Amino acid sequence: MAYPLIILGAGASMDYLRADDHIEHRNNNFSRYRSPLMNQLFDDTRFYEILDRHPMMGSFATDVMNAMGRSNPNFEAYLTDARDNLAKTNPAIYSQLVSLIFYLADLFSEISVKYYYPRNHYIDLFQKIDNYCGSQSCIVNFNYDLLLERSLCAHLNGGFDILKVDDYINKNVKVIKIHGACNWRYNPQTVHTKQTTAFDFFSNFSKELITNGTKDQIYPLASDINNVNFNPEYVEGLQSWTVKLPAISLPLKDKTSNYVCNESHINILKESIKKADRVLIIGWRGADQYLFTLLKNELGDKKINVTVVAKNSTAESVIQHFASNVPQFRINPKNVHQTGFSDFMKTEDYENFFKNYD
Repeated sequence: MAYPLIILGAGASMDYLRADDHIEHRNNNFSRYRSPLMNQLFDDTRFYEILDRHPMMGSFATDVMNAMGRSNPNFEAYLTDARDNLAKTNPAIYSQLVSLIFYLADLFSEISVKYYYPRNHYIDLFQKIDNYCGSQSCIVNFNYDLLLERSLCAHLNGGFDILKVDDYINKNVKVIKIHGACNWRYNPQTVHTKQTTAFDFFSNFSKELITNGTKDQIYPLASDINNVNFNPEYVEGLQSWTVKLPAISLPLKDKTSNYVCNESHINILKESIKKADRVLIIGWRGADQYLFTLLKNELGDKKINVTVVAKNSTAESVIQHFASNVPQFRINPKNVHQTGFSDFMKTEDYENFFKNYD
């Protein structure tokens, strides 16, 4: 029985719906809340209300958008330079990066509600997995949004709970979110008064947080995306007010430990890589060195066939990039689709990937 490993990047969520007239008509949030690529995160024409809720982001967001307007913009490289170099002369950047964590959690929570549509490409992925793979698969999802998870919940008729972090690895389809999710939170931290906001608390040690990260486990219960707030909560068992940090990792460049999911999830991913007999990559640019290292280590001597959906990329550059990072990858030029997720779904190659791939 086939066991696919599917890797989803930002391009997958952006294009998980067709921009057909009926979608535009029935869901007027399609254009405004369409999931952004990294260099569109601070689009003030669409996300101004969310930006206004995070005033610390003002100067930083303006700087980023100007930088992203230059030739060959690279958001990960910009953030990495801000952390490693600019913050040395402007320590306020550490607090701005903490604010970015809260902003991303807020933004993608809103997208998860307002860009969701119940008939979508993710739903069809799950249907194909049921049809040809015995309902077994592992999906590595780099997106902070919950569009995939909501689709899985709908496909399973409510058999997946986005409020329970361990539901991601307890089903036949394993969902691994290496960079976390907009509604995931780290274990609560106690504060002395309810007037202390979560951002104020964590910005007090922003340099340590941004440079060293947090070793805390992710809280097993996630937050409700329909009621996002970062206000202190009173916990009876602790007899104290508490705050939580969103469990998402910043998109930094060349950071081999840039992941936030619990170790149990990483162990499931390692097992799934060993089991996989084919790989499908959709909208992922391959910027995460941590996953590349896992793939190389866990595949061992096994060669594996790979299909790549990479809009506006040449087949040669895609093959060179992925094969140089994971030598075990075998990518035939005919299996590099350069027109995007929506167009790929219409091809026979899409269905053939699941049912007879060699």
